[in-house]
Amino acid sequence: MDIKPIGEVLGGIEIRELTDGDEPVIPMDVMCIIKVLDANGNPSWIIRTTNGMSEEEMLGIITAIAEQVKQSIMRSFQSDVPDEDEDGSS
Repeated sequence: MDIKPIGEVLGGIEIRELTDGDEPVIPMDVMCIIKVLDANGNPSWIIRTTNGMSEEEMLGIITAIAEQVKQSIMRSFQSDVPDEDEDGSS
């Protein structure tokens, strides 16, 4: 498998700028989770990383993202549940 610049591989896909507040940051490594369509039009997912990323780092990233998404879904669910009065009625 050839290694190419990320912009060449991902073509016209755009992402937000890399900043820390107003300050630019310097990218070191990347892990991309990319939704793709195969030749038959079926969607699937591919993960690509730069060579400098260890498996431990990848696991940490995936675990942290999963926790953030889980918390976001729980907050969304909790905000949809009406508050109950003391007698148990809504």
